[in-house]
Amino acid sequence: MTTSDYRRGAILGLTVAEAFILLTFLLLIALLGFVQADEQITKSDSANAPRVWVRPEEIETLVNSAELSRKAQEQAEEALVESNLERDEANERVEKARKAREEAERALAVAEQDRDTARAQAEEVRKMLKGMEQALATAERSREEARGDLDLLRRKGENPPCWYQVVSAGEGKTREKPHYAFNVAIYEDSIELAPRTAPPGGAFDDGGGLYVEEWNRLNIAALPYGIPLSDNKFAEAVSDLVAKGRNQEVRTYECVFSVMVWDKTPDDAKNRWKYAHDRVIEGSFSAYTVQDLAWKGVN
Repeated sequence: MTTSDYRRGAILGLTVAEAFILLTFLLLIALLGFVQADEQITKSDSANAPRVWVRPEEIETLVNSAELSRKAQEQAEEALVESNLERDEANERVEKARKAREEAERALAVAEQDRDTARAQAEEVRKMLKGMEQALATAERSREEARGDLDLLRRKGENPPCWYQVVSAGEGKTREKPHYAFNVAIYEDSIELAPRTAPPGGAFDDGGGLYVEEWNRLNIAALPYGIPLSDNKFAEAVSDLVAKGRNQEVRTYECVFSVMVWDKTPDDAKNRWKYAHDRVIEGSFSAYTVQDLAWKGVN
């Protein structure tokens, strides 16, 4: 081996040794890096905050984003506060509206009650007015009837005759002279009837027909003539005739029939005469007491 060969081999050997030393150093550095990385991982696990490596150029962007997020959060919080205020105001308005509705419903109920009361009062007033109108109409009819009765009383007098003849009363006036339906004799213990003939003419001023027609319609010929009658039997026999005169079935107004009466009682029985004449006869008829004519046969 030559000197030059050895020198080249030494240089190469040293080079290889240095290479192994360098390689070992590199391995140690790598091992140290793994140990540090493991410690960092352990520390990050214990602190739960891994270290983030950020490039310097990204820091400003991250800061700006964080500021924007903060401002957005503040705006969101302000919006939430405003929304809560608006919600509270809306709730207050709803509560006020509810109370106003309740007040309106109560007022409506009171108004309806007042309306029903007013209607009931109006109905009562209407009924009262109707009753007053009916009473007024009745009073008006009664007044007219009373006026008619008064006019009749002035014209015909009290208890106008059912059958009559209009005759002169002097000074241009007239009067109604009665026609007599039958004759009556009063005895001490009885009453007796005697017939007459139907009167002539008729009550033409009252729209009536002939008296003879009324005579037949009233069946006066069928009265119990010529037999003694008690006071009650007499009243029973003439009751229908008397009722028809009073019920306006003969004239258009109440009228009474007229009869001629004879006193056939003895001198010591004049109380009987007075009672029978005043109570029994004149209680139903207009009576004319005969003084100068004989009983019966009077036409």
